Amino acid sequence: MKIHTIFLAFLLLAEPLPAQIIISEVMFDPLFDENSDEFIELYNLSPQDSVELAGLLIGDQNSVEPIVALRGGTILPPLHYAVVLDRDYELRSTTYDSLLPAQTILLTVDDATLGSRGLSNSKAETVLLLTATGDTLAAYRYSTGNAHGFSDEKIEPGAGDEPQNWRDSIVLHGTPGKRNSVTPFQQDLALSVDTLALRPEYPRAGQEFSVRLRVENAGREPSPQTEVRLSARGSVLAAQPVRPLAAGEERLLLVPLRLEQPGAVQIRAELIWPEDEQPDNNQLVLPLFLGWPEYSVVINEIMHSPSSGQPEWVELYNRTDQPVPLSGWQLQDSGARRAIAQEVYDLAPRGFALLTADSTLEDFFSLPGEVPVMVLPGFPALNNSSDAVVLRDAGGARIDSMRYAPGRNTEPGLSLERRNPDGPSTDAGNWGNAVNAQGATPGRRNSIYSVTPPEQISLRVIPELFSPDGDGIDEHVSIEYTLPGPEYRVRLFIYDMRGRKVHEMLNNAASGTRRSLRWDGRDAQGRLLPAGIYVLYLEAIDARAGTLNKATATTVLARRP
Repeated sequence: MKIHTIFLAFLLLAEPLPAQIIISEVMFDPLFDENSDEFIELYNLSPQDSVELAGLLIGDQNSVEPIVALRGGTILPPLHYAVVLDRDYELRSTTYDSLLPAQTILLTVDDATLGSRGLSNSKAETVLLLTATGDTLAAYRYSTGNAHGFSDEKIEPGAGDEPQNWRDSIVLHGTPGKRNSVTPFQQDLALSVDTLALRPEYPRAGQEFSVRLRVENAGREPSPQTEVRLSARGSVLAAQPVRPLAAGEERLLLVPLRLEQPGAVQIRAELIWPEDEQPDNNQLVLPLFLGWPEYSVVINEIMHSPSSGQPEWVELYNRTDQPVPLSGWQLQDSGARRAIAQEVYDLAPRGFALLTADSTLEDFFSLPGEVPVMVLPGFPALNNSSDAVVLRDAGGARIDSMRYAPGRNTEPGLSLERRNPDGPSTDAGNWGNAVNAQGATPGRRNSIYSVTPPEQISLRVIPELFSPDGDGIDEHVSIEYTLPGPEYRVRLFIYDMRGRKVHEMLNNAASGTRRSLRWDGRDAQGRLLPAGIYVLYLEAIDARAGTLNKATATTVLARRP
């Protein structure tokens, strides 16, 4: 049976009858087969009356057809859904089989397609539900432009069919036979991750970081005070209250966390509100990588200028008492070229590992059997005279770095060795050329190993309070500094608490490893300075490596009563 366009022109002019049956969803552009996967969903608004659907007509403005039963008969109970499918759905498709609730009434039409040759996905059409006599029960003109597989859904079932009461489904394949995804619940809080989810963006193990969450009241009613819980690895890490929210209100939460174990972890956030009608949006999982602590693994030896035919390589040393998985770790040079370790290997506690461009390293050196040689595709070619070497963990966090320069430890065929793993990587005094017969010690303790790490720069003032007033007591302070080595140029300035430089004790002066100076509380012109706190600022520049070390100390200039 068909009702053609010539008759519909008259029918559409008729006044719509009050009806408890509505069109609640239209799938006009399905993800898969358009010849089988289009559907129109009906809903019975009545809380107490069932409706007989047999005899009703459904389609578009060009053609409507009688409704025919597929499953569940044609009587629609109160507050229930019916889905009108393409005639060929049962023969050609299973797209909605797992989505349709068991109690959903399934219908089709007495024709091959819904409407005239199916529902168009290129131009807007009006979907009609008519009585057997042609009276309009529902009419909705859908808008095109939906993503494939996303239906048009009615927002408020009891409101009209105006465009503002319809929206694109927010779930793929729509919601046939179920509450529309765009219809708000009475009580519904939604939890989401804010754009800047983590602070800092790349947290390390043992470091406090924060997870930034967004809580929105998507329901129609105000929410009471609730709670967000964060957990990982089976343990609750934090619980933070969420103050009451008005309908439509949202709030940002910054939840502080600390995890001691590095590596990949999933942070699970859960919003606790038993009365929430939509619990599906109350949980989320935030995968992250907790970086290893800085200097947990260090660059211990570098062969950047090997003898002819030998490969370049870098030796790592694990300073911790736990295995460190090296899969995904990265080696980078100053040109930002990175090689990533593909092998799955745990670097043993206090153990060594060798990173190289090819496996021929073992042809030139006798290596301990427990030391792995990890071949990194794309191993960065290290410059013979100067370069930087950076080690990053699988999350991209920088773990260690060092730089070598011309005229310092760049002898061909000799590796650069670290004197002590606990000494600073940036201190030139902690590096030197290998002195053993092979010119390197891959996989073994370095030939220039020193039990004591190089001294760091230090600055102290004795006494902390002095009074240059001529009484012979505490007339001056003694300024003492210690440097890691003798080849430094030193600047020592004194500033008042307003940041003004009041005296230059040293400016680009040559210095040994230790020195002591006296200050009598006067400025560069010999004038006695007023009472107050003064800051001593020391800069020591390594003349060999060009590295800069800094230290500060304070002293109090007093006036005795």
